[in-house]
Amino acid sequence: MHRIFFSNLLFSLILNLLVKPIAIFGIDAQVQNAVGLDAYGLYFSLLSLSLILNILMDLGINNYVIKTVAKNEVEAKSQISSILVLRLVLFLFYLGFLFGIAFMLGYDSTALKLLFLLGLNQLFIVLIAYFRGFFSGLQHYKLDSFFSVFDRIILILTAGSVLLFFTGCKMTIPLYITLQTFGYFLTCVLAFIFFKRLVGKIQWQIDLNHFKSVLQKSLPFALLIILMSIYTRIDGILLHQFAPNGNMEAGIYAKGFRLLDALYMFGMIFAGLLFPMFSNTLHDSIQKVRELVLISANFLMSGVIVVVMLLILHSGNILQLIYTSSEEAELPFIWLMLSFIGISMNFVFGTLLTANGQLKELNIISAVGVIINISVNLFLIPKYGATGAGFTAFITQMIMAITQFILCAKKFNLAIGFMQMGKWLLFTLCFVGVLFGFNLVFMNLEDKNILSDSPMLFVLILSAEMLLGLILMFVFKFIEPKPLKNLFLTRS
Repeated sequence: MHRIFFSNLLFSLILNLLVKPIAIFGIDAQVQNAVGLDAYGLYFSLLSLSLILNILMDLGINNYVIKTVAKNEVEAKSQISSILVLRLVLFLFYLGFLFGIAFMLGYDSTALKLLFLLGLNQLFIVLIAYFRGFFSGLQHYKLDSFFSVFDRIILILTAGSVLLFFTGCKMTIPLYITLQTFGYFLTCVLAFIFFKRLVGKIQWQIDLNHFKSVLQKSLPFALLIILMSIYTRIDGILLHQFAPNGNMEAGIYAKGFRLLDALYMFGMIFAGLLFPMFSNTLHDSIQKVRELVLISANFLMSGVIVVVMLLILHSGNILQLIYTSSEEAELPFIWLMLSFIGISMNFVFGTLLTANGQLKELNIISAVGVIINISVNLFLIPKYGATGAGFTAFITQMIMAITQFILCAKKFNLAIGFMQMGKWLLFTLCFVGVLFGFNLVFMNLEDKNILSDSPMLFVLILSAEMLLGLILMFVFKFIEPKPLKNLFLTRS
């Protein structure tokens, strides 16, 4: 069983590592280079709006579906028609809400047409997630992993062909969104075919009582998701509305946010692994919870510190390798990378609170986060644009992280205190010192183009620095193979 679990986890990680970075940096970033800051900035603000409201089509239903399928396959199959109809009803509600806000924000008719396609994309994404929930619940993990990246594979093939081969066809944002829609639609159709083979004939019936039951169970979780989405993604919308040159500033911000999004994706995989482990451990003893928190926090935080410090040190070179123009994005990028430290803490402490059923407290904390984020952004964005939004993201995420940490510490009497925080800080200082010493020996730090002129050298340098970070993690005992093995194997 353990072998199956980890083989599937490894398969999913490898598949995502192979496909999604290409989609993010090889396609999305190059589209931005092709269309320019203004056009991409508008797209980024519209995408942020569609993603923030995405939860209105889900309302926590997918989590409910996965749990139901795992516990009672027959019951889950009997609910298929009701949930699919509910999805369509929620989509209409989502569209109405989406366009209502878009009208209030003053988007023109061209932007509204793009927003409709982006909204349609979200419908396909939600349906794909529903089918994947069944695949996962029925233990078809490789099928689930395949459909987690299939739409990106299609996008890589179609948009990549336009960028590389069809020189007579200019890449535009409407074309890019249309290609996304095609990819999501094709993935949705194919996923439905496999879904139909697994579940058999669907009995189309509507159960209003089931609607009510599902929504009652899922709404508190849905509220949490939408609040978190607001304080994480509203920056692009606020930049578009309040920055002196809104579209351009949103485009600059998108350059830094793209890598944060990629890091967030892998952090979610870690949190997804932690959630069932916390859920199971909470039924055993508080002591085991404390052990798991300490080991997972040390492992995740030390790894994140290594990655974030490397990205900040080489920010200029990294951005220059990806984008045709990048200097204006360096400061927002640095603040966004620092914000990932707070986000990573939430992957541990927020996941523990969620597993413990403390959604009310998390909703209150997240509502405060929304107020802080919007207030600080409204003050900083008119003066500092994308840099102000990046700083706001850092402040918001750190406040959220510290608040959730304090709540966990009180609730579970955690041993992680100022001593542990001090150990993370000492680790950070030691790693930064090692990095500067290494770079003084092997390269000229003042020459920002030295690595971008030789991508292979850049990769080798980064690999060596990552290895140094890994060695330091062992020295500080943030990685201890035996405790990690025991906890992950026994809880998987």
